[in-house]
Amino acid sequence: MSPLIEPVLSRTAMEDAALRWRERSAQREARLRLVRQGRYIEAEGIERLLARMAYQGFDSASLSELTDEGFISLQRETLAADFLERAQRSSKAVGRVVVSSRHGVTKVGTGFMISPKLMLTTSDVLPSAEAAEGAMFELGLPHALQPERYFYANHELGFTAVAIEGASSHWCKLAEQEIATAIGHPVNLVHYPLGKEKEVIVRNTEVVDLLSEAVQYRGVTAPGSSGAPVFNDEWKVIAIQRTGIPRTDLRGNYMRRSSGIWEPGDDPADLDWIANEGIAAWTILSRLRGAENHDLFAEMFEPIVVTEEVEEEPPIVETPAPAPPPPAPANTGTTIRLNIPLKITVEIDGTIGSL
Repeated sequence: MSPLIEPVLSRTAMEDAALRWRERSAQREARLRLVRQGRYIEAEGIERLLARMAYQGFDSASLSELTDEGFISLQRETLAADFLERAQRSSKAVGRVVVSSRHGVTKVGTGFMISPKLMLTTSDVLPSAEAAEGAMFELGLPHALQPERYFYANHELGFTAVAIEGASSHWCKLAEQEIATAIGHPVNLVHYPLGKEKEVIVRNTEVVDLLSEAVQYRGVTAPGSSGAPVFNDEWKVIAIQRTGIPRTDLRGNYMRRSSGIWEPGDDPADLDWIANEGIAAWTILSRLRGAENHDLFAEMFEPIVVTEEVEEEPPIVETPAPAPPPPAPANTGTTIRLNIPLKITVEIDGTIGSL
């Protein structure tokens, strides 16, 4: 990658997430241990567990006397038949955010559509309307941003919503409730690690902690993933990736992947990343609803209509013998063909493979 291209990495967000990770270590590991042992009621609490099962569509009769064994029997052991179709549709709503500065340094992050005209990313990627004015959102083809039409940055949580030029036929639904996920649940991620090609991580990581405004999950990402959507198995967004969490020693020093202490100014790729933290989707949705009302918000809650392209056979038409072809027209432009690579990592029964 060119040295003039800099994947977004917020040192402040990383430090805050690492501190929360250390402070909640005992509580997190105790709850994960209960989940591993199948003691779900202790791990989650009966009220939340019942609410989550109702959210998944189970009737109250099947939940009246729920036990750990009964909970296990109700869980689906296989994925829905349209799981990969949903993955493909969701990935089409995710693009690369390219921010150019007057100093010639280009920052890259990830963003995704939350309605046909609204894109969501982190405030580390787009901190201001001025930054958005010179930015592009690469969603197949590049889209200019329109902060003059709509722009909202919440620096407290760390997210930014902005209007794009034109519209997208693909967008992602934000989960409205925390019960859309749970500790131990697998998650899926679509991102641009190091600002390079789009990659999809499928069920290769899991939720390990739920905080009031954040979700922490295992797995390794990289700078450039900031702003990526984190999905549950229904492909609803449960969080927006903000930062990785690096391994630390007992003194709180960040550790390198090889050995030794990572120092400020070192390459972030050398950090020993052990987990990630994202901004909770339901918190983002709550803040957006509390912000200035806008006509673009209504589209966020409209159902996503999936249409299938049907190929029709053309009618048979009798035509006379063709005339000699006319001279080829002069070349008046340039044809550009874009090939967007997509890497999918899948974990099934502990076996990891790539598609």
